[in-house]
Amino acid sequence: MEDRSLGRGRASVPVVGLGTWQRLEAAAASGQHRELIEAAITAGIRLIDTSPMYGDAERLLTDALGAQRDQVVIADKIWTPSAEQGAAQLARAVDWYGGRVDLMQIHNLVAWPAHLAMLEAARGQGLVGLIGATHYSAAAFGDLARLMATGRIDTVQVPYNPVQREVERTILPLADELGLGVLLMRPFGEGQLVRRPPGPDQLTPLRPFGVTTWGQALIKWGLSDPRVHVSLAATARPGRLAENAAAGSPPWFGPEERASSGAKSRYGTHKPFLRSTWRGPLGVSFSAEVGAGPSLVALADRDIDHVVRGEFPIQADVPRHVALVQAGDVISARAIRQ
Repeated sequence: MEDRSLGRGRASVPVVGLGTWQRLEAAAASGQHRELIEAAITAGIRLIDTSPMYGDAERLLTDALGAQRDQVVIADKIWTPSAEQGAAQLARAVDWYGGRVDLMQIHNLVAWPAHLAMLEAARGQGLVGLIGATHYSAAAFGDLARLMATGRIDTVQVPYNPVQREVERTILPLADELGLGVLLMRPFGEGQLVRRPPGPDQLTPLRPFGVTTWGQALIKWGLSDPRVHVSLAATARPGRLAENAAAGSPPWFGPEERASSGAKSRYGTHKPFLRSTWRGPLGVSFSAEVGAGPSLVALADRDIDHVVRGEFPIQADVPRHVALVQAGDVISARAIRQ
């Protein structure tokens, strides 16, 4: 697996990491959390991301690592509006991980001014290696960019996949300019992009790139952007880790392969999985069949510029005055005015 430098060359890590949101607890429920971490290390996956937000994931990770702590890079987070609780979360993590957290991130920018000062002091004491910040929402990318520009953090963690590409506008160019490490969350779109994968024949053009599964195609899609350093692919299945790790080796996709994978993600390979009716903000009801994509949060009638931000692709059969939108992207849909 290829290694890339994370945070101004301070740490070199394999490009495929392991996310633990919900998946480590799911593995523990079947008695497999130790097997999952062992399989990750065996596959060459060395960066493991967790958070106090992830339920029991931190404790389960510590239990599963045992004597193998030094073989991995731990990326944990501070997640609390309280400075006092933030200090307690850091102290707990330092104790769990043998006296040092390799990368400590401020989760979703919560109370970042107070937590950042604390983490800088902890770094000076050798308790923290790198400092990072994360956010899942494109609506917060302006705030994240302003924090990046201060020069006080080493990494960012953001969502990036073929249907969530907002980071290409500001975050990735700025991270590249500043030499910041980029951790990619949601390579599978929280599972939405792998629910109805393309058939084997549709993956044939990607086989010269070492791709044999749709999950590998999605991981390789993100890592084929050289501004990305680690893709955090979460799974509860130990047997899936070698497959994920195999996507972390060159050759990388070119523009044509990335465009093809994006098209498969957004439209052609997914049949509608939801049909429902909404009442728009102006009292007009619509019916829609929705293709693969994250949850809907809004339906707009007329004046959609007041709702939709940025440039979003809409299928030709969607009327111009109707748009189905969610946080950061438009979902493939057919809408019929009732």
